[in-house]
Amino acid sequence: MSAGCQGTEVVSRWQRQTILTEQSSSAGKHSIIVVLVAVVLLDVAIQAVLILNQTRLFAVDPAARSRLNTAFVGTNFIGGAIGSTLAGILWQHGRWTAVPTASAVLVALALLVWLTQEQVLATQPDAGLSASPSKED
Repeated sequence: MSAGCQGTEVVSRWQRQTILTEQSSSAGKHSIIVVLVAVVLLDVAIQAVLILNQTRLFAVDPAARSRLNTAFVGTNFIGGAIGSTLAGILWQHGRWTAVPTASAVLVALALLVWLTQEQVLATQPDAGLSASPSKED
């Protein structure tokens, strides 16, 4: 498959997802069931990501679980507080359009950071983040 064809496929997939999202959000205007299902799915996704992140974090140094968990939970709290504050400010200035637009921008920035860091980490040897230190005889 050529690169041009792949680009068209990605755009088409993006358009289908956008249409599906718009239809789902408009369905939520008329049905509390749709809203409840969306809330439950979002909650399950957030819990899954939390567990996956903690699992990776605890693998770094099992002896420091308490300290790592404290830093993890504290950072999540601070990030949530900043996000809530930002959403409130955006809501005052641009209502519903401003909040998801800013969310999309932040997600794009996070993806950009992840992609660039993934390339940097791929070129470096093990940075000492293995689950257990190696012992030499």
